[in-house]
Amino acid sequence: MLFLRFSIVTMICLVLFPVMSVAQTPIADIQANPSLYEGQEVTIEGVVTVGAGVTNDQRLNAFVQDASGRGIMLYNSSIIYETELVRGNAVRVVGTVTEYSGGCPTTEITDFTVEVLSS
Repeated sequence: MLFLRFSIVTMICLVLFPVMSVAQTPIADIQANPSLYEGQEVTIEGVVTVGAGVTNDQRLNAFVQDASGRGIMLYNSSIIYETELVRGNAVRVVGTVTEYSGGCPTTEITDFTVEVLSS
C-alpha cells in the first residue's frame, strides 16, 4: 500500500511540477537557416574545437562543434578569455545568434553563457 501511495503522490507531483528540459538547437540548423535564427536566443551543446584566446588575443573567439559535424563561433568583444572555453571541453552554450556581415560573413553566438558538461 505504501508503494501505491508513493506512486500516486509522484504522479501528482509530475503533473503539477513537470521536469523542465532545455531545448537544444542543432548547429547545423542554425548554419542552414541563419536568418531564421537571427536575434534569437538558442541553446547548443558541443565540444570546443578552438579554445578562447587561440585565434585572437584582443577579443574572445572560440569555436564549438556538435554531433552534426557543423560548428559555430562564439564571439565577445568585451572579454578576451573564458576559462570554460578550452579545447576538448563539452559545453552547453546559451546565447544570441548574430550574423556578422563584415569582411568575412559569419554566423556566431554572442551574449552567451557557458556551462561545462565535461572536460
